[in-house]
Amino acid sequence: MTQWQKVKIGDFLFERKEKYQPDDEKIAGLGRISKIDFSGSFHIAQKPSNTKMILICPDDLVISGINVAKGAMGIYRGDQNVKATIHYSSYTFDERKINVAYFKRFLKSAEFVKLLQEQVKGGIKTEIKPKHLLPLEINLPSIEKQKIIVKKLKSIETEENDLKQEIVLQQTLLKKLRQQILQEAIEGKLTQDWRIKNPNTEPANELLKRIQTEKQ
Repeated sequence: MTQWQKVKIGDFLFERKEKYQPDDEKIAGLGRISKIDFSGSFHIAQKPSNTKMILICPDDLVISGINVAKGAMGIYRGDQNVKATIHYSSYTFDERKINVAYFKRFLKSAEFVKLLQEQVKGGIKTEIKPKHLLPLEINLPSIEKQKIIVKKLKSIETEENDLKQEIVLQQTLLKKLRQQILQEAIEGKLTQDWRIKNPNTEPANELLKRIQTEKQ
């Protein structure tokens, strides 16, 4: 592809369709994906489950059907097969057509949510399974363009993160400055030079005593 084209997600994403009973010997002893967080990190456990399972192999793209639009997806980089409940789906993909980093950003976009609302009954509230995802038609740029877009977005996000850190630093310094000014005011340091030049000025504590006496 050299330009943006309308394609089905199933043109570049291919589901591992096999399903297994929880006690199937083919998946016995395998770790189980208990969670994919929104940053794309996998959490593996040995928790039992009575739900049907799928097999996940190294370098598969794994998607959470419940939280896909929040970023709960990623490439499994382990060196051994694992399993997951059927609330997840696992795919091989054509790297000549899709950049996974680009695809993940797309799945978190408003455009993806709009497509779900238009093409999937129940929209984003539906648990997204392969039968919902793979038929979706999306506008997809060339693989070269995808990589450029991802690189540009990463650059913008890095700058944004640097700015946020600088804002936090400046807010911290401002808070310390305010505390320092308040402390010096309490200790009389802010008016020290003025009081030296005006030695006959009544001290604040004496003024307060006089005011209190006059009130009484």
